Order: sequence, then C-alpha cells, then structure tokens
Amino acid sequence: IESCKDSSIYTMGLEMTALSTLQHIDTLDNISDNTNLGDNEALQQVSEIAFRAHFQVLGLLAEEDPLKATVINMETMQNRLARANNKADTGDTTAAEKALNQFKEAFKFSAEISEIAKRFGHSTTDIDSLNTQAMATHRNAINNMHGKIPDEAIASVEEVIEGEIVEENSGKDNNSSNQSDNGLNQHGNTMEDTDDAPNVQDDAPKGPDDSHGPGNGSSQ
Repeated sequence: IESCKDSSIYTMGLEMTALSTLQHIDTLDNISDNTNLGDNEALQQVSEIAFRAHFQVLGLLAEEDPLKATVINMETMQNRLARANNKADTGDTTAAEKALNQFKEAFKFSAEISEIAKRFGHSTTDIDSLNTQAMATHRNAINNMHGKIPDEAIASVEEVIEGEIVEENSGKDNNSSNQSDNGLNQHGNTMEDTDDAPNVQDDAPKGPDDSHGPGNGSSQ
C-alpha cells in the first residue's frame, strides 16, 4: 500500500483493508461460537491483534478520507453492539461483555478519527454529524442489555458515551461564545475599547477664533 501512497489507489487499498479486517474479526467470532475454542488463549490473542490492526488501518484511512473511516467505524460499532445484544439474549455474558468492550473502543476511536482529520486539514462537519446522529441508536441498543449482563460492564460504556456528549456540548458552547465575542469585536465596542479610539474632537480643524485667546478678538 505504501508504494502507491500518492494516488487514490492508496486510499482505496486502505478502505478495502479496513473492511477485510472487520470481516476477519467476524470470522474469528464464528470460530469462537462454533468450536470448543471459545476460551482458547491463542484465539483470544489473535482476535485482539485483528482488532488493533483494524484501528491502525482506520487511522491511516482517516488521514486520507476521514469520512470513509468514520463510516467504516460506524459499521464496526453496529457490528459489535449487535453481537453484544445477541450474546446477552442467549445468556453468554462473557462474549457479550467482550463485544461491548470492543464497541467502547470503537466509540472512543471515533473521536480519534475526528482529531486526525483536523491535523490533516480535513473538515469534521460531516464526521461530527454522523457521530451525533448515531448516538441515540447506540444508547438504545445498550439500554436493551440492562438486566442481561453485569451492570458494571454497561455502566463503563455509558460513562464513555455520556462523557462524549458533555464534551460535544462544551465544544458547541465554546464555539457560540467565540462567535459572540467576534460579533462584539466587529460590531460593537466595550467601555475599554473607547479608550483606544482616536479623539476626533482633538484632530478636528480649528475655527477662525481658535488661534486667539479670550479677549484677543480684532474688534479695533
């Protein structure tokens, strides 16, 4: 992939690799579900490696096309939530917690994609919009797991989501404040600003009598 980094083929290759790693994670899940290797340490390690590789590729893709990286990360989150819900419904709390933790990592990585986009000069408007729209869906899916898996596992994920909401609202408040300040600087002055304003009266041209003191008029 690196050999064609300056072309669109590089971006396409990253996109295909990210989708392939996600499919690879699904394959490992199927192996875990349909064999007696569910608790196999080697399989767990391979699964963790695949997940880390998935995020590494998404990070590279975010440098080139952060919107595509966000869309694939959204698919990752939905994939993990679906598995967590499915496993919670069947009573497999261990697999459900693992999938929920993987969702949490993907959710946290959505903020990383946005930061990467900013560093490389990309707009984050569409990215932030997608993340905001998906928030309600994520929360509903997590709410469905209450009573099916330990509350501690759910609480840790909800804490991350709520923290992101608070940070997002804080960012909006800061932007609104900055816009208000800019509007004040452009269209109005505070009392302190008047001290620096030019004194128009001092610079005004003097009238005919200004050169004479009191009583110096030429009335002769």
